[in-house]
Amino acid sequence: ARLIEITWKSRVGWIYDADTLDVIKEFTYATTAPQHQGWGITYDPSNQEFIVSDGSPFLYFWDRDTLLETRKVSVTRFNGRSQDQLNELEFIDGLVCCNIWHVDEIICVDPESGKSVREYNMRELWPAKQRGSSENVLNGIAVWKDHILLTGKRWDRMYLVTFPDWPGASDGVASDKVQQSLDEVDAEPDDSEPTTDVSPQSSDTAPLTYVDYEKLQWSELSDAARDAYGVLGATEKMWNGEEENPLDEYNWDDLTERQQEAAKTLGFDEQTWCTDEDGEWDCDEVEVPSSQADIPAPPSPIEPTQIQHARSSDYTVLQIVPHDPSSFTEGLSYGTDGKVYETTGNNGESKVMRINPETFEIEASKKLKRKFFGEGSTYFTDKDGNDRLIQITYQKQTGFIYDPETLEELSKFNFATTDPDNEGWGMTYIPDKKEFVVSDGSPFLYFWDRDTLKPTRSVTVHRFDGKEQANLNELEFMDGLVCMNIWYKDDIICVDPATGDSVREYDMSSLYPSEERESSDAILNGIALGSDHVLLTGKFWDRMYKVRFEDWPTLFLTSRSLL
Repeated sequence: ARLIEITWKSRVGWIYDADTLDVIKEFTYATTAPQHQGWGITYDPSNQEFIVSDGSPFLYFWDRDTLLETRKVSVTRFNGRSQDQLNELEFIDGLVCCNIWHVDEIICVDPESGKSVREYNMRELWPAKQRGSSENVLNGIAVWKDHILLTGKRWDRMYLVTFPDWPGASDGVASDKVQQSLDEVDAEPDDSEPTTDVSPQSSDTAPLTYVDYEKLQWSELSDAARDAYGVLGATEKMWNGEEENPLDEYNWDDLTERQQEAAKTLGFDEQTWCTDEDGEWDCDEVEVPSSQADIPAPPSPIEPTQIQHARSSDYTVLQIVPHDPSSFTEGLSYGTDGKVYETTGNNGESKVMRINPETFEIEASKKLKRKFFGEGSTYFTDKDGNDRLIQITYQKQTGFIYDPETLEELSKFNFATTDPDNEGWGMTYIPDKKEFVVSDGSPFLYFWDRDTLKPTRSVTVHRFDGKEQANLNELEFMDGLVCMNIWYKDDIICVDPATGDSVREYDMSSLYPSEERESSDAILNGIALGSDHVLLTGKFWDRMYKVRFEDWPTLFLTSRSLL
């Protein structure tokens, strides 16, 4: 009996002995370029193939013995819409059943067409409000002889369930087939199976250097060399110049440890990696900051303009205005010039934009390098009185400061948040304290000095019920409070920046109901304080809302000139 596992971003998998859990073999794989992530995996015993998800709308099918892709299908729902965020998988009664990330649903699709043929609403199984955290999502399906076992991330329980409308789902046949077919897998790797041994093997090709590989065709590389370049993100089309390899723009330090090892087997080191065709140094040099361990103790608490515990849905929509539906919104703010500034994410699609506040047409747009996944941003005034726009990125610990009039990049900086990921999510600015506030997906808010961009303190965010709140996303400073979206939640919470305690909470689920949106990725994310309204939008939304919170009369009294 064998167990197979894949990993998220490393493109590495393992096969284990199910009795001892000893690793029998290691392999590499590819899914959707350029990230090649691994999310879920299951096994179809009748066709002797694995089925793999990667967060995209695709399911990949791998031959059991070679672990090579044989085909893929795109998953669509009953309504014909594409479904991405396919997470944990299980092959049940001829169908591939999938959890959907951050959605309490199970959908089961035809493996030939990818079309959904069964969909189950699991919200009542363990209601989200009873779980300890928004991260505790449904994710885990296993079929057995008389039941289906369901659980989730960080759940303290599992459920044995049956689906009355699906008598064939747990009749015992599926589990027996899986056991019989997996027992047939040979423990010893054969010559056709991929390997992670990237040391040069017997061929006419020596360990490659920068000069060597440009002289060779893809077909002339050894299997080991092609495997190593695969770890570095290269495909045959990239090799032939038909597609761009995003790793070409990476610094040596941007590479993972595994990617660096692959590069070394090909004759690279930091010097050769960072040297272009003309012999010029081609890697950015930036100062790496200290970690959050160096953050000093917080100062004396500051008093917000207004503290009032009030969970509410008491808001009025003043106007609905257009928004670019291709924008994966990460940052939103008004400038002192009255213009709207938006930053968007996704590698290769991240942009900085200036938007006309009357027509809401995009006046100017600047694209980030492919290696950067753009995140939160905010408008501010620097120590010399110049208007500026600052932006952070997701996983590169890199930020930028722009001239808002031209969107020209004026400077670049590095930052640290919560170890070990040190991610960047949301960002806003407190003008009277001259400090930025930054979120990173953890329950922490980090405060940075405006002029040095160094952390000065941090607070932990708590909800009304006293529980910590993680997944803090886009931020906006409003009337003395730091307001934020919560990833995959239709909530806006506003906290005291001195303590991190929530003092205002708004349920925004009726603003643009999730069932009316185009995809599960189209989540609320974007808050910008205007002179007489709050501008709200979301990822891939085709609209923005100007709203007013009726129970917050002092909201627009704070002068925006403090920016």
